[in-house]
Order: sequence, then structure tokens, then C-alpha cells
Amino acid sequence: GDAFASWMDEEAINRLGVESIRPELAIVDGITDRKSLAEAMARLQKVGVSAPCGFAVRPDLRNSSVNAVYVGQSGITLPDRDYYLDMKNENFNQAREALPGYIRNMLVAAGRDLVAAEAAARTIVDMETAIAEAQWDKVKNRDTQARYNPVPVSGLTSFGENFDWSVTLTTLGLGDADTLIVQQPDYFTAMDAMIAARSIEDWKDYLTFRVLDAFGDQLDSRTAAIRFEFRNRTLSG
Repeated sequence: GDAFASWMDEEAINRLGVESIRPELAIVDGITDRKSLAEAMARLQKVGVSAPCGFAVRPDLRNSSVNAVYVGQSGITLPDRDYYLDMKNENFNQAREALPGYIRNMLVAAGRDLVAAEAAARTIVDMETAIAEAQWDKVKNRDTQARYNPVPVSGLTSFGENFDWSVTLTTLGLGDADTLIVQQPDYFTAMDAMIAARSIEDWKDYLTFRVLDAFGDQLDSRTAAIRFEFRNRTLSG
């Protein structure tokens, strides 16, 4: 059908380049303040783009007859927080050292000039490293009881008042939720502080890259090759 034909039309895909994800990039371009930042993160999650936190609806761990809204840490490019923090693992070191170049190349492929792309890549790596430092490690995350922390929606501001939970839940279609299962509570305190610590322009650079990384394998051959080299060769071997 038409969908298959469009998927196989490599000439058209290459001609369009990043124009095919212009609606997603426009969501990022529309960010002007913290409220619109939260809205953009939620809108992007709905199309499969990760941000510093991710939401899911699934059976309540302690009452499987009802569904609960879970929120957990997210938002890094490398497979695990240890890739950013463990300096003794050579594979992690290689991946971490390749990350700025990958980010830069993706931004250049999307039209950013080289100098600006390099500066943005440094910023994004700094942001992802800060996110990784705040995240729980794999061992702690295996503790399902520790990750089960019901918090009333009215109490989410206990993590801070910089992240707009209300607009996030409304945008995700979860505005009727009265409780969230917060999986890593101290991470969200740190995330809230990060929202304030970074400029809106930094967050826009970060989310622009997250969009490009999410859809890069579906774009023109040049962009897809950049993503393949990093994700399928550097990370996967």
C-alpha cells in the first residue's frame, strides 16, 4: 500500500531529510518557559521521544485489579548510568568518548553549523551526565518495594516547584489521576533542580537531539548512517 511505498521511497526520504520530523522539532522550537518545557516533554513522550522522566500505565503492583500511573527516571543516550560514571570500564569509556561526536554529527545533519553543534554537544553531555548522577543504579532499581512510592498528585510539589506536573499529566491524558507511583523519589528532587539550573535554550538543544536520536534511523541515509555507526557499532559492537 501507500505506507509501504513511502517507506521504500529512498529518494524521497533523502530529499526530505529532517523535514519529515519537522512537527516534532517544532514542538521543541515552541518552548519559551518551564511550563511549555513540561508540555513539550509530554508531547514528545507520546510519539516515543524520551526525556528525563517517563510515564507508564500498568497494573498496580499491590492491587493488580486496577491500573496505576508510574513515573520513573529516563533521558540518557547511553544504555546505563554507569556508562557516564564508571571510568574504569574500557567499553564504557569508548562509548562515553564517542558520545559528543555523535551528538554533534546529528545536529549538523539537521542543519546546525559545526561550531554551534559542538557547543551544544558539550552542553548535552553535561546534562546527561547530571541526569545519570541522579539516577538509581541497576542494583537499587531491582528492589521493587523501594520503587513503589505512591504520591498524591497534590503532593508532587514536594519534589520541587520547577517541573510542571499538572501540565505534564494533562498533556499525557492523565489529568484524572489522583496518585502516581514515583519509582525513584530522590531522582525527581534532583530533576526538579535541573529544570531550574539549565537555561531554556539548553533544554531545547537537549530535546532537539533527543528527537533526532529517536527518529534518526528513519531519516535520510546520511543521518541514518550516523545513528547506525554509534548505536549499532560503537555501542553494540
